[in-house]
Amino acid sequence: MCGRNHVADSNSVSNFHEIITRHTDIDLSIDFERTSVKGTTAITAECISEISEIILDTSYLKIDSVTVDGKPTQWELQPRSEPNGSPLHVRLARRYTNGESVYIKIEFETTTQSTGLQWFSAEQADDKKHPFMFSQCEPVHARSIFPCQDAPSIKSTFRIGVLSPLPVVASGIPEHDLIFPPLESSLSVKHYIFNQDIPTSNYLFSVASGNMVGEQIGPKSYLYCSPGNMDACREELKPDLRAIINAAEKLVFEYPWPLYNLVVLPKSFHLGGMENPIFNFYSATVISGDCENVNVVAHEFAHSFSGNLVTNASWEHFWLNEGWTVYIERFILREVRGEAEETLRAMVGWQELEYGIESYGGDDSLDTAMVLDFRGKRPDDIMSTIVYEKGYTFLRYLEETVGRSSWLPFVPYYFTKFSKKAVDSTQMKFVRPLFEGLISVDGSLALQVYEKYKTFYHPTCLRLIRSVLKNGGLL
Repeated sequence: MCGRNHVADSNSVSNFHEIITRHTDIDLSIDFERTSVKGTTAITAECISEISEIILDTSYLKIDSVTVDGKPTQWELQPRSEPNGSPLHVRLARRYTNGESVYIKIEFETTTQSTGLQWFSAEQADDKKHPFMFSQCEPVHARSIFPCQDAPSIKSTFRIGVLSPLPVVASGIPEHDLIFPPLESSLSVKHYIFNQDIPTSNYLFSVASGNMVGEQIGPKSYLYCSPGNMDACREELKPDLRAIINAAEKLVFEYPWPLYNLVVLPKSFHLGGMENPIFNFYSATVISGDCENVNVVAHEFAHSFSGNLVTNASWEHFWLNEGWTVYIERFILREVRGEAEETLRAMVGWQELEYGIESYGGDDSLDTAMVLDFRGKRPDDIMSTIVYEKGYTFLRYLEETVGRSSWLPFVPYYFTKFSKKAVDSTQMKFVRPLFEGLISVDGSLALQVYEKYKTFYHPTCLRLIRSVLKNGGLL
């Protein structure tokens, strides 16, 4: 049995270093009139040290009741403290020891201040007839929907039940039919259930409800959108989908999730896309009519491996999610659209990197480092494309150092080794033993790469990044 969890996470106040969530059972009831969600979350957790209380992350939630192992218990929702919200302290009736399981059930309700939910009136929705709601939990907004250990290193299986008068999608495999019937004039509340058997972080929890229709567009893929937008969405997203999947599988390995579905949200969705497992969310702005936003789909699909399957242990190491994802994305673009497309995206990325560094205080600012410091800060405030491009360039540096033919076998090795786990940057110090083992290079080159790796950690490496991109013919 393992001991304490030694991952550091300045953005969670939960005691995840003492007890770890193994399964999360959520039941939600969506109230469009009150723009709120009422529900219960039941957490099955495993102690990894002796404990007498459980601390969970919450933000702007109303807590109604708490039970532990089926019995009422004392609990306290402590005052809000920025930037991490209001810790929920749950008292245990006795001390639990290493290896014991604990079952915690909490009744809660969201408030209008919830940062993880967005609501649209019928007038704001695409069909102008029915309201629409959806979640966006990355990086630390799951705690504003349900109490949880809102740390990316904590990965659990899920069962999600949702009551709503409108069709629902959520981050799991649906027990109901994947094609929604047309809405009737008189709406009735229906129960939707989703199961996620691959452990995922709470920031990847998702739910959306509104007037959506679905259509199968691939062997394992369904497309969901407003009824009037299906033709345009299909024509935009279907043509390249199979090629995107094939390219990613060529680089890594077979797509590891049972389904890959695409959900097109209203244009006001503030992101181009979000990699929620099983049901990726996309903004309607991606539907341009010319299939030229293939990079957005390539990026979100790449997250199926990087981020969703292998996850950064904390947001300080966000580059492990996004650097790898950009690398896979541009590999996909090279396979699907040719080397010119990869070069174009790398050049645009370089320009965004230069602009981002200038915007965040220049090359000497700690906010422009590849490994960030979030102590006392909101991740939303300093997350930027800087780590995307620095992470991508570091991986390209490794590829160029040893040669593509030697480097490419490492990619599936990495995602196999850390599958369903969370990693931090110290675990990426694999480069030295990797280059001396899996890849045939001498020890002096391995040491050179390792020293360069440490340089990438720091903010003052812009010239190094430029040289890597130039050497690779990308600038």
